[in-house]
Amino acid sequence: MLNRRKICECGKCGLAVKPGRRFISGHNSKGDNNPSCKNRKYPKPIPFHHLCACGKCNIMVASDKKFAKGHANKGKRWGKEKISQLCACGECGLMTNPGGKYRSGHNKPMQGKHHSEETKVRCGVKPDGFGEKISKALTGRTLSEEHNKNIRLGQVGIKRSKEFGEKMSLALTGRHHTEETKIKMRKPDSEEVKKNKAIANRKTRQNPEYAKLMYESHWGNPEWVEKVRKSLNKSPNKPESFLQTILKEYCPGQWKYTGDFSFMVNGKNPDFVNEEQKLVIEHFGDYWHDGEDSTGRAEIFAQAGYDTLVIWENELKNNLDNVIYKIKQFVA
Repeated sequence: MLNRRKICECGKCGLAVKPGRRFISGHNSKGDNNPSCKNRKYPKPIPFHHLCACGKCNIMVASDKKFAKGHANKGKRWGKEKISQLCACGECGLMTNPGGKYRSGHNKPMQGKHHSEETKVRCGVKPDGFGEKISKALTGRTLSEEHNKNIRLGQVGIKRSKEFGEKMSLALTGRHHTEETKIKMRKPDSEEVKKNKAIANRKTRQNPEYAKLMYESHWGNPEWVEKVRKSLNKSPNKPESFLQTILKEYCPGQWKYTGDFSFMVNGKNPDFVNEEQKLVIEHFGDYWHDGEDSTGRAEIFAQAGYDTLVIWENELKNNLDNVIYKIKQFVA
């Protein structure tokens, strides 16, 4: 005959004993008056689970409860069935998530709507002191190099229409700088600002993407170059005039000043050209070309078959005899 397991006879723990035994080990006390029995804490019996009595959810609940939380409202619907449906945007033809009305990102209540003329006027009116507040908020703020790079790349390839130019012209017509702004503009830049400008200009000019874009959109267009030449009416600066005097004295009739954009080579404008011998002389000012590698410009002219001689401003000032010797050797 098989020994069946039964509940411990202590009457408190509700646990099953081993076959053939009456008590769980340690539960056989001589009564509740026994000191060893008074402080004894028996483990609670493990409750079993059953289905929620609402008959809709299939959720298991503990034996001491009848309904799952919130499901005990008799005769009332405790939850609506969530189903998928076509997105209400009417364009995508996709099904929504259960219970949803739109697909994610398809709910655009303002799409197709526009501000009235009255609202546009109110939006354009700025309160007094608005410009000053913005100016103070941005004073001293510097953008990171990565941020500046993203701004530059965002502007690459953007072509403004003639209509855009006309609108900008009309918007700025009749506007003048304040006297305070004019005074600030007349002040010369500090040495630090000059240095930073020179570094920024050099980096921009040495960027291959920028050079390619400028050539395709501007310097490769003869009409645009001619327009720039006429508008600038450029003439030699002091160092270039001094160098031009030297070339006329030692190489009369051989060199022509072309720094006024009258002659272009692969989108670059050389300062002096000898077209018969296909020679180019470039004058590099110490300020604008500080730290620049002259080989890059020489390579551009070499693609068109021109040899290049670069003369620096400090050479003209401090070592004129060497400059004259270099020119004679270059022409010979």
